[in-house]
Amino acid sequence: MEANAVKTATISALRLPLQVDLQGLLKDLAHCLAVDWRPHFNSKDYEGGWDSIALRSQDGQIDNVYSHPDSDYQDTWLLAECAHFQEILQSIQCEKESVRLLRQAAGGEIKTHRDQGLGYADGVFRLHIPLRTHHDVEFVVAGLRLPMQVGECWFADFSQPHSVHNRSVQDRIHLVIDCIRNAWTDAWLVGAGFDLESIKPPQMPEQQRQQMISELRRMNNPAAADLVMRLEAESAVHQVQVYTERTLDFLDEIGIAWRYGSVSTETFLPGLEVRGGSIVIDRDLLLYPGDILHEAGHIAVLPPEKRGLFSGNVKEVLPDHDGDEMAVILWTYAASIHLDLPLEFVIHDAGYKGGANWLRDELTSGNFIGLPLLVWMGLSTDPRQAALDGKEGFPVMLRWMR
Repeated sequence: MEANAVKTATISALRLPLQVDLQGLLKDLAHCLAVDWRPHFNSKDYEGGWDSIALRSQDGQIDNVYSHPDSDYQDTWLLAECAHFQEILQSIQCEKESVRLLRQAAGGEIKTHRDQGLGYADGVFRLHIPLRTHHDVEFVVAGLRLPMQVGECWFADFSQPHSVHNRSVQDRIHLVIDCIRNAWTDAWLVGAGFDLESIKPPQMPEQQRQQMISELRRMNNPAAADLVMRLEAESAVHQVQVYTERTLDFLDEIGIAWRYGSVSTETFLPGLEVRGGSIVIDRDLLLYPGDILHEAGHIAVLPPEKRGLFSGNVKEVLPDHDGDEMAVILWTYAASIHLDLPLEFVIHDAGYKGGANWLRDELTSGNFIGLPLLVWMGLSTDPRQAALDGKEGFPVMLRWMR
């Protein structure tokens, strides 16, 4: 089977070469369909039917479909009765964690979300083998639709945004396998076109890094001082990554779409572009991750019917909303407090036409220029009026989307 890859800035998904006995797999599936399945536990992430049954689970029970990191997984009695599923698992030469059958009902929607810790660099990765599907199923990872066919084996980086719309008239069923990365899987993915150099190796835990810094400082010698500087630089990079992940999780939560992709070198904010009300992030060009929150603010304060019209620069495509900038800044400030982000991360010195320091001082002193506009939009309330009513006003928000 020829492998093919779906690419963004790096490969986010690819079809892997794997020999399968499709008729045998379908026979095992028919056996499993006679057993009671349970609704998927993450009910906030889907609409319509989505249920599952376990072939491997943390306690060996078929109704335990949770994914438990660092647990000892056991085969269920159901897997013991499915010889062809066993054969597939044995042919993938690595340790397996959760193994499940997932069924999405016709017309169902799995909303855009991310599964943290399921990028290949994390050491645990997820495979999908469709057993029932349809050309009207839209399985999207990192903004790109995957052309999955029955019997194919697909790897995808599910730490990136992904969603599934089953627009067909039949249920979609996948065999889903969580695998532990090893040298065999490295060779398997590389042979299918994956670039191992495109992923970063696992980083040292931050607590361990800080302990090393403390110990090195006590040594008080030039070599230790040089190493402290390097570790502190790594710590700063790690902290930015934490803040960025926190920001992206927030966008998922409030319903602002985003994805990784390629953008022009001439965008207003480096490495960022809004296309049809969705934020595209170019990891190779992004200089200031805090700008993601600012772009999200522009989307959030637009009326719902205009968000899809927003591409590029608001001033050019929606000139009647050029005056929203102060409301956007206040929205961004409120979000930074809500997410416990340093204000310097969001309102950074390289932006705001040299006025970032003044702007930060104004905000932290409670001088909220433009607040009436945010109140008029129904997103927050004036703190003085709110206090009279015994409530909290800005920077506490009533809601995040206009």
